[in-house]
This record gives sequence, structure tokens and C-alpha cells, in this order.
Amino acid sequence: MRPGHRSSCGKVNGILSYPRLTPFNRRHSVASAAKVTTTLSTKGQVILPVEIRRRRHWDAGTRLVVEDTPDGVLLKPVPLFPPTLPEQVFGSLPHKGPPKTLDEMRTGIEAEVRRQHGRGRY
Repeated sequence: MRPGHRSSCGKVNGILSYPRLTPFNRRHSVASAAKVTTTLSTKGQVILPVEIRRRRHWDAGTRLVVEDTPDGVLLKPVPLFPPTLPEQVFGSLPHKGPPKTLDEMRTGIEAEVRRQHGRGRY
């Protein structure tokens, strides 16, 4: 296999990667990550190396999903919001009074943009 060549099964130079989920980067490949080790505590805790936490922007308190895969354990950040459909949230904000017209909504949005722009936000 040519250097840097990706086969159809997701392997790069014989190293299995997660195709379409994480881009292959030779500097941060699975092979180089295998050199870093950590120890499982008696409480089942694992300390992730600071380089990985910084690169992933995982600060203290970051919630992670743990998946057991055939190749090992996969950690992914928990989505901030659960997936929803418009039907599930439509009408969830209360409003008293008659419905606003499109022109009234447009005027309100323009006024807020002008207000924010005046404060140097936009």
C-alpha cells in the first residue's frame, strides 16, 4: 500500500481509522496515540493525557459517552441538546396576545440588530 493511502475498509497504511468520523492525521494517528499509557484506578477512573484533553477541548466536567467497540473503548462528548423534531418544540414558548405579522417580526428583528450593532456586538 502506498504511504498515506486509504483502503476502502478505512485503513491507512494498515492502521484502522474511523472513516468519516475522524480525519486521519499522521501526527495524531492511532499508532502515535498507542504510545501514551495510563492506569486504571481502583475506582475505575482513567486519566486522559493533557495533550488529548487540550486538543479535544475537554475541560473538567465534560460529559463523555463511552462505547465498547471491537477495537477498544471509544469516548465521545455527550451532545449538548438531545435530537428533537420541530413538532416537539413548536409552541413551547408562551405568548399572550394576538399573533405577530411577518412585518412586525421583521421590524422587531431589525430593531434588535440595530441595538446590538450600536453596542459593538455585530
